[in-house]
Amino acid sequence: MTDRTPDRSGTQEPFRMDFDIYTIKHLGLQMYSTLPPVIGELVANAWDANAKRVEITIPEGPIDEHTSEITIVDDGIGMSDGDIRRKYLIIGRDRRQDEQADATPPPLRRRVMGRKGIGKFSALEDVGRIFTLFQEWEIVEAKEMSRVTEGRITAIEKLQGLIERNALEVPTLRNFLKEFPWVIDPRWTLVDDEVRYSKVLRQQFRDDREMPEIDRRIDFLCVRESTNLVVVEIKRPQKKVSEAELEQIERYVAFMRDHVKKTTDPEVSYQQVVGYLLCGDLVDTYMVRERRTNLERSRIFVRRYDDLLDMVKRVHGEFIQRYGELRKRKG
Repeated sequence: MTDRTPDRSGTQEPFRMDFDIYTIKHLGLQMYSTLPPVIGELVANAWDANAKRVEITIPEGPIDEHTSEITIVDDGIGMSDGDIRRKYLIIGRDRRQDEQADATPPPLRRRVMGRKGIGKFSALEDVGRIFTLFQEWEIVEAKEMSRVTEGRITAIEKLQGLIERNALEVPTLRNFLKEFPWVIDPRWTLVDDEVRYSKVLRQQFRDDREMPEIDRRIDFLCVRESTNLVVVEIKRPQKKVSEAELEQIERYVAFMRDHVKKTTDPEVSYQQVVGYLLCGDLVDTYMVRERRTNLERSRIFVRRYDDLLDMVKRVHGEFIQRYGELRKRKG
């Protein structure tokens, strides 16, 4: 394997790497049966060069080994002519032993990740094999997309059915929201059910005589989303909320904010407490509109079920479209 580049005097001096093809096959992609380790080896080289940013560009759509390009660009320390000749082109060179160091140069001094001079073969042994791995990865990704999409479409259809049936807050709507919290906010991918805080709220407001009897039921759940505690009050899909219900969710959130501030356990601390009131609609008065606006300024949000349904359909439109495309290919 040779290349030619001008040296400082302007003459062409070849770069030369002599190797046995069977050595390359032994050290190269036969070490890797999946795509991530191949990319990982190239990113490790960037890490060892003290790079702070690595950009991996992969073409969209089907990958063709003759026309597609996969690029990995970093802002690390480059190699001089001498580095290439004395270090990079030496097969199996042990950087740790040769330089008597297992860390990168100052100021970062990272622990070296490279595989003793053989990581380069993940990309040199067989470029076609790399593209094959990308194609196999695309198939896996498509299958996973299909699985996720089917699950989300099913959840959206179930939400629509619950709205049409005016489902009960407990247990139907509460259990649904615990299973699919992303219908409240699509950014929520993982939440934890905070049972302890739900119990605290129930104990504090178990006999709220200021509310009409039909609304005295405490139908809510508390969940952890990232560093936030979220209080979600649940009303039935045909329920119209008035000033009284808006005041109720405000009291819940105010109480929990005060309670969280008093907590000394760092494992259950939160940056903020956020509130959501789910309902069918709002009573159309100027006081209700004004109250809702003021609540949203303090991160207490009112969401209609129909709006939730429209939002998840819009946000997951790409899922639905991709699902249709996958189904056509499958057919």
